[in-house]
Amino acid sequence: MQNKIKAFVTDVDGVWTDGSLWLGDNGQWRRHFYIHDGLGLLNLQKAGIRVAVISGSKTEDIELRCKVLKIEKYFLGVGDKKPVFLDLLKDWNLKPEEVAYVGDDIIDTGILDIVGLPFTVPNAHRSLLNNKKYKCTEFAGGRGAVREICDHLLENHK
Repeated sequence: MQNKIKAFVTDVDGVWTDGSLWLGDNGQWRRHFYIHDGLGLLNLQKAGIRVAVISGSKTEDIELRCKVLKIEKYFLGVGDKKPVFLDLLKDWNLKPEEVAYVGDDIIDTGILDIVGLPFTVPNAHRSLLNNKKYKCTEFAGGRGAVREICDHLLENHK
C-alpha cells in the first residue's frame, strides 16, 4: 500500500506545531513551525508526491507557511474536513487509499478512517492514540512528526 501513496494531506495545529499559540504584537495568533518538517514537505513535492493542508485554523502565519513551502492546495478555517478532503480527491483524481493523512484531534477522524495511510502524533487526542488503525509517529507534532512521515513516504515511494 505504501508505495501507492500519491499525496500527503496534513492538519497544521498539533501536527506542524506543538499546539501552542501566542498573540503577536499585531493582535494575530502566532505559531512555531519546525524547520525540518518544511524540508520534508519540499522533498515530497520534489519526488512527485502532492501535498495539501486542511486546517481548522485560518491565520496569516499558516497561510504564509503554506506559500513558502509551495503547498499546492491549502484549505484554512475548515470546520468539517471530510467534505473538503473528498472534493480534493476529485480534483486530483485520487482514491482515498492513495493518500496519507496526519491529524491530531477528533476533527481529523473522518479523513483518517478512509485514507490508505493514517498517521497521528504522540501529542494527539487520546481517542486517536487508542485507535490501532492509526500509525503514531515517534516524534511529536511540532518536533519532527511531519518530517518523520515525509521520510517514511519517500523511503517507500517508487
